[in-house]
Amino acid sequence: MRACFWLSALFFLQNSFSVLFPFQTLPFGLLGVVYYGVSGGPFPGFLAGVWAGLFYELFAGQGFLGYPLIFFAGAGAFSGAAALKIFKESIFLRVALPLIASFAMAFFHLFLQGFSSQESFRWERVFFEGVRQSGFLWVMAAAPFVFGFLDRVSK
Repeated sequence: MRACFWLSALFFLQNSFSVLFPFQTLPFGLLGVVYYGVSGGPFPGFLAGVWAGLFYELFAGQGFLGYPLIFFAGAGAFSGAAALKIFKESIFLRVALPLIASFAMAFFHLFLQGFSSQESFRWERVFFEGVRQSGFLWVMAAAPFVFGFLDRVSK
């Protein structure tokens, strides 16, 4: 129940920042899904991803029905599976895993928008566009703080 509340709060925080800073926002909802996947395991991460995907679908849906739900659920399950294999307090899970999830979200969003059909498809352009859209420096800077906050309020 707390996870649903905090994921909802993170999503609304993300939406409020997108109004203030329209060109670059932090994916707070995705950071929350990764946190609950790491702290709970694959199935709680999957459920957190379904909850966050539903919120994203309802309030920020961009015409790709089902994409956010599938992506967030997969990110939560992958984070939980990675936490079973790697030490939960490692720097990889605290910084690199949210970064990978953020980049994957930007990459798949570009792919679904038809990025490859508009211009000549080159992997390096897709990579750099994904890096630009994911805001990887902001994600790396914010992930430990969001994880620390959720550690305090979720237990």
